[in-house]
Amino acid sequence: MANDAVTFLPVATFQHLENKVMVASNKIDFSKKPTASGSSVDVLRIPKGAYVKRVALTVHTTEATVTIAVGDAASATQYLTAQTLTSLKADNNAGTADGGVMSVDAAQKFYGAEGVIRLTIGGAQVDTAVVTASAEYFVVPGSAA
Repeated sequence: MANDAVTFLPVATFQHLENKVMVASNKIDFSKKPTASGSSVDVLRIPKGAYVKRVALTVHTTEATVTIAVGDAASATQYLTAQTLTSLKADNNAGTADGGVMSVDAAQKFYGAEGVIRLTIGGAQVDTAVVTASAEYFVVPGSAA
């Protein structure tokens, strides 16, 4: 799978994070960089020594037949299996409001080295969708050194 959209990664600082719960998020507008089905894009940096508790995907603008799985470099579905964007949006007020989904506790993961949260596109090329990926994590004391 092509990992051609690394430009979605925001700059992140990882200093003085130990013992603090952090929530990182990144709004991704695919109209700025359409992405082919089967491609993966890195959207959030996870610092060395972080324990990711939950990951969420929020859909602001949907696109027919597009699915997105949320994972990392080791597993495309570490946090969420492929989610149909139109279904997520339709689950809230008949599609008039944002829709979303959050990972379950069983998906939690420790990162012994810096990692990324990765979206894997399926179903069709994504050209107009707008989504936000979010991750809640904390850095284990002494692990980030």
